[in-house]
Amino acid sequence: MQYAPTDSHPKARFYYFFKEKLQITNETFIFTQANRIFKNITMEYYISRNDRKEGPFTLDELPEKRIVPDTLIWAVGYKEWKQAKDVPELESILYSTPPDIPVQKPMPKTWLVESILVTLFCCLPFGIVGIINAVKVDTLYYGGFYEESLYRSKQAKKWILWGVIAAAGCVALYFFFLLFLFLFESNSYI
Repeated sequence: MQYAPTDSHPKARFYYFFKEKLQITNETFIFTQANRIFKNITMEYYISRNDRKEGPFTLDELPEKRIVPDTLIWAVGYKEWKQAKDVPELESILYSTPPDIPVQKPMPKTWLVESILVTLFCCLPFGIVGIINAVKVDTLYYGGFYEESLYRSKQAKKWILWGVIAAAGCVALYFFFLLFLFLFESNSYI
């Protein structure tokens, strides 16, 4: 591999040191020596957290920074930021520390009891739709579909509310009907 004189890669500097300063012409020797010296140099890494650059850190300091495979890393010689899992020398750091414990989101309310009560005492169709959605909440949650279980919980709640509103509306209409009959009956006797 040939390096240009303006190349800023550290290996390029060693290459030119051996080739031009020491007047060595054996390319294999030059690359072998440059690689050996380059490995002995302490690399400094930068990491990206919350869209901010932190560093430089040595390879020994990186375990304290709790990097994960998706952490963006940059060091001298890199053309662009890399994910930590794509940097071979970081493998021992990534897989020697345990990952963070995943946070379990709480199960959404099922609304099953309320749906059954709405079915029995308020409005049968709305209550049945509420029961169907309520039964799916825990199945989806334990299946790992949190967003879908949350959606079903909201749907069950919505149908319960509609059932209660429909029942309240029917009761109100019934009382208005009784009031109307009472007023109509009392006017007919006058």
